[in-house]
Amino acid sequence: MKASIHIAFVFLLAAFSVGAQDLEHLKVSNIWADGLRIVGGLQTEGKYYLPFNTAPRQVPYQYFIAGNVKLSLGKWVAVPASFSFTNQGFSIAHGFYGKNIAQRFNRISLKPYYKRHKLYLGTNALVFTDYTLAGHRFDGLAYEYQKSGKGIYGAVMKGRFLRRVSPLVENGILKNRPTYARHGEAAKLGYSFGKAFVELSYLHGFDKKAEDKLLDSLNVHPEENQAFALKVVYPLGNWVPRLEWARSRISKIDRSEFTSASTHDAFDSGLEYKGKKVDWGFSYSRVNPGFKTFGAYYFNNDLETIATSLGLRFLENKLMTNTKLGLQRSNLDNLAAKKNSNLSIEASLVANPSEKMNVHANFSNFSAFSNFNPTYNYLKGINGYEFIDTLNYRQVNTNLSMGFSVQSEASKKIQKSLSGELIYQTNGDRLGENRNPSNSLFFTLGQQWVFGQTQFQVGYGLNYSGNKNDFGRQTLIGPYANVSKAFFKNALRISNNFVWNFSKNDANRSALLTDYFMLSYKANRSHTTYLKFNLMVNSGGQFQDSARMAKSTIESFFNLGYRYTLNAGLKKKEK
Repeated sequence: MKASIHIAFVFLLAAFSVGAQDLEHLKVSNIWADGLRIVGGLQTEGKYYLPFNTAPRQVPYQYFIAGNVKLSLGKWVAVPASFSFTNQGFSIAHGFYGKNIAQRFNRISLKPYYKRHKLYLGTNALVFTDYTLAGHRFDGLAYEYQKSGKGIYGAVMKGRFLRRVSPLVENGILKNRPTYARHGEAAKLGYSFGKAFVELSYLHGFDKKAEDKLLDSLNVHPEENQAFALKVVYPLGNWVPRLEWARSRISKIDRSEFTSASTHDAFDSGLEYKGKKVDWGFSYSRVNPGFKTFGAYYFNNDLETIATSLGLRFLENKLMTNTKLGLQRSNLDNLAAKKNSNLSIEASLVANPSEKMNVHANFSNFSAFSNFNPTYNYLKGINGYEFIDTLNYRQVNTNLSMGFSVQSEASKKIQKSLSGELIYQTNGDRLGENRNPSNSLFFTLGQQWVFGQTQFQVGYGLNYSGNKNDFGRQTLIGPYANVSKAFFKNALRISNNFVWNFSKNDANRSALLTDYFMLSYKANRSHTTYLKFNLMVNSGGQFQDSARMAKSTIESFFNLGYRYTLNAGLKKKEK
């Protein structure tokens, strides 16, 4: 009874949002012309778990019931809701936070619009630029005059970025991250010349100060942020130059009402060429140490990046190559104890001799260099050079992949396809004179048969992977196969997937057999019933003192489920 009450309340109180509403369609006659529509679904499934010769990894029986419904009236309003109920507990899925996140309250988002005018009410997120307002969610009000061809466009917002979070201390240990309530406003003004445009954006964010001695004792003080950004993009034929400059000022107020402020800059530029057979690009960006904005959840600073790319197309786009080169470095002001440098190289080749054949290859190399000097070690040195470069770390990752796919002619009754992929990876870590190399090899080859008239499919292949490092060598190899068949005009479908892998390392040998069987019956567009069976057999041994200790385990999973899909509409009858 309680479960039924819970489900009923969820449909009424689950998180809902009202999508962008076109005010030109607010006439009652237009609303009822499109009618009232309900779209949704209900799924229920029970799973039984039965292990042999091994400790159970989960409870023997599980079940869940999940559903969603979306009520829409015409083209201007939509109210979605969803729920899930299992023997693990009850939760409401909210679209903004993602799936399986329990929420105690609703989020409302209204976005009515009229031609180029758009209003944001409630909880929303906007992006002006990466250096001012960069997608941070806010609760409040915003207005946007959208970009269209040539002329002025822009947007403004005002609202709350963060709710106040009080400290949670248990046994003298802080259990959360306390914050002040953070509010702010932002604006963007731009002028478009077609593909060219100029934009100026501004953000002002501030923490609302509150008398809280516990926050002061934790050294959590209110902050204020002012950020400006100027962006220019001006295409000249096939050339597209761009330039962006930003400045951010962060002010902090401590318990003695003393205000400290710091100002930091960021710069981003690029030049692209787009031709019929050649694409080329170059970019340079620099974000000074300490730069941040209240309009972004996370920001990388103290970083300089230089990158270039070149793409070529030959033989009427049947052969394409692409190369990329990038360099990054940190510790731009030479004040940090650690300095990182990264170098990345990537090259790819794609060949399409025909519509039925594809060949591709990719090479990438990533090198990371770190130099660390403990801050106070210089106090222990006899001379000024003794503790320079006390820790040098280098990491080089190399990846090489090659693959192909070939398909038979589509006109034949039997369609065949053959595909393969080879990946080789090396990883070399070096700390001083210590080296820790490792390499890995992955290979797969498979063929698929499709019998068009009988709805019968068969596939088989081979997988291999090998890894070698300081801890030893490990290999895994095994075949796989899959088969599926449809009956009664696709109403009944049966499928089975089989994988048998053999694994070996310096101390163990094992074989893992996995079989996955599924039977589904779709009575009509709304009702589907299915049965799943999954079997895992693990037989292996461990070598100790030349004796093999064998142990085999079996795990089986039985799933029985039902799905219901709803798509119904109601229109006003014409007189």
